[in-house]
Amino acid sequence: MDGAWTEMYRSGMASIRKRASGDGGKWQVRYVDKDGRSRAKSFKRKSDAQRYKSEMEADLARGNWLDPDYARESFGGVAMAWADYKLPRLKPTTRSGYEALLRAHILPEFGSMPIGSIRPRHVEHFITKKITGGLSRSRTAQAYRLLAQILGAAVENEYILKSPAAGIKPPRSARQEMHVLKAAEVSRLVFETPAEYQALILTLAYCGLRWGEAVALRRGRVDLLRKRLDVRESASEADGRLYFGPTKTYQARSAPLPGFLVEALSRHMTPNGEPEELVFTSSNGQPLRGSNFRPRVWFPALERAELPRIRIHDLRHTCAALLIDLKHSPKSIQTHLGHSSITVTLDTYGHLYKEEQDRIAASLDKVWAGAQ
Repeated sequence: MDGAWTEMYRSGMASIRKRASGDGGKWQVRYVDKDGRSRAKSFKRKSDAQRYKSEMEADLARGNWLDPDYARESFGGVAMAWADYKLPRLKPTTRSGYEALLRAHILPEFGSMPIGSIRPRHVEHFITKKITGGLSRSRTAQAYRLLAQILGAAVENEYILKSPAAGIKPPRSARQEMHVLKAAEVSRLVFETPAEYQALILTLAYCGLRWGEAVALRRGRVDLLRKRLDVRESASEADGRLYFGPTKTYQARSAPLPGFLVEALSRHMTPNGEPEELVFTSSNGQPLRGSNFRPRVWFPALERAELPRIRIHDLRHTCAALLIDLKHSPKSIQTHLGHSSITVTLDTYGHLYKEEQDRIAASLDKVWAGAQ
């Protein structure tokens, strides 16, 4: 009976058997996992087998038991399975960014590692390595968040019990400085912009559209009689292509048009156009691309207007600042700009409510004086 097993102990959910003779482990723990499959693991020492049996039974009882074969899967395999499911559901620009992070940073570091072997120290080392290697803090934070997302999915799919990225704080990066123009500066910028793009600049500055929303704006969504434009679509560039899809927040909104902008759009749009035609296009009638518009139109106009080299997105901030100066409520500004929540509006523009802060201080002074 060389190599035969003899059952020595049976209790709870598992049994321990001893090999009569032969090479390899002398003690074997046999058990049935939560999926009803028989499993076995061998040990050279009886004490190790007993400890494993106790730990495994406790995990099964708590619902924490995981298939050990899953933990041996490579991170790369798990990540690609996640990508195959997740990436097609994302916007093209987000998908392209995730693919670049995986390819350039995450897979070279973790791809060959068994997913169950990744520890918090590996994640911390990854963050430090990227920052000291010259990757920007914001890009490193993006890589960390993507890594954490994949590891979180691995927990949900029972590859690992707990994410090694949990509790680790990504590097903080300074927010890009916000630049706002005064109304007179917007007028100067419009004057220095080629005539075919002046209505675009006015729409960005006074309706607060995102660049992609302006690029995707169609004639049928501009109602000059009602003085409204409907924002339902956005355009984005990825991998050299232009994609049209929902807005950033996946919500449509209606933006009011001031009279001067109604006149500008009326002059800009040719009569009898089709509802699906884009309102703003290049000089040859093609959809606008920021990568071409910025060097060809935007930066030269800023230079001629003697304005700082701000971003196109700063016209959206300019719109918010103008509305704040005009004493509009945060809720109305949230609606106008299409923020997902009032919190986003206040977090982004709360610092511009300087007069409101002064009024609060004055009101508290009155309360104090009345109590004396």
